[in-house]
Parts: sequence; C-alpha cells; structure tokens
Amino acid sequence: MRKVNFDLPAFIAAFQWQILLVAVALLLPLLTNAGAQEPLNGRVVDAQTGAPLSGVNIVLSGAQRAAVSDDEGHFSFFELAPGTYELQATRIGYEAILLEEVVVGSEQTDVSLVLRLIPAILKLKEVTVTPGAFRFMDGGAAASQQIMSRTD
Repeated sequence: MRKVNFDLPAFIAAFQWQILLVAVALLLPLLTNAGAQEPLNGRVVDAQTGAPLSGVNIVLSGAQRAAVSDDEGHFSFFELAPGTYELQATRIGYEAILLEEVVVGSEQTDVSLVLRLIPAILKLKEVTVTPGAFRFMDGGAAASQQIMSRTD
C-alpha cells in the first residue's frame, strides 16, 4: 500500500480562488436575504366619489423618500428596507392623511395601500381691489373702490 502525503497549506494555495468562489456561493443567499428590499405601492382616491387623485404628495418619513401620485392615483416606493415608516399624503383642497405605522417587510412581501382623502374647504381672506398705475381706459373718470365678500 502506498502512503499519500496530504499537505493542506499547499492544497489551499493551489485552489484558493475555487475555494473562495464556493464560499461566496454558499453565503450569498444569506447575505441577500439579510438586506432584503421591499416595495410599497398604493392608490389615492377621493373619499366621497372614489375617483383617483393625481398630484398627491406622499412623503415616507424614516426613508427620506417622496412620491407623487399619477393620473390613476397610483404611487410606488421601491427598495425599502424592512421596518416601520410614517406616511403623509397631502394635496391642495383635501385634508392631509398621516399613517403613523406602515409596516414594510416581515411576513408581508408586497404592501399595497388605498388612501382616501377627504375634500376640505379652503377659507380665503377678503381681497380688496383698487385701481393702480395701470389704466385701461383714458376717460379720466374718478376711480371708485368696492369691497366684495364671498356672499356677493
């Protein structure tokens, strides 16, 4: 019988790149799951009519991200780290929505929200219009002042 002399350091030196590739291939699935990135999708609609709302500003605190809803009311955030976020949606003419605990990741693989914005009446201050340096008629007539309110 022949005795084989096995030299481990020489073996490692000869196949170091192959060993490294095998180690990376075994560890890669663990590394990719540890830093998993999740999407957050949603749609914004009018609470009274159900019509989609475009141009709604959606801010995701904690991720320092923002999005604007499209013509169909859809918005998306991609590649979010799993965790809990605060979401705020605002649009002129509607009350703002604040969702304090939006959970992304864990057991949920795809989060989809429906945000229902409630129309709000904007109260404006009274406006006084007086003639200035620009005159459209050269009649020389004395200028008058009129104050109008919302009831007029």
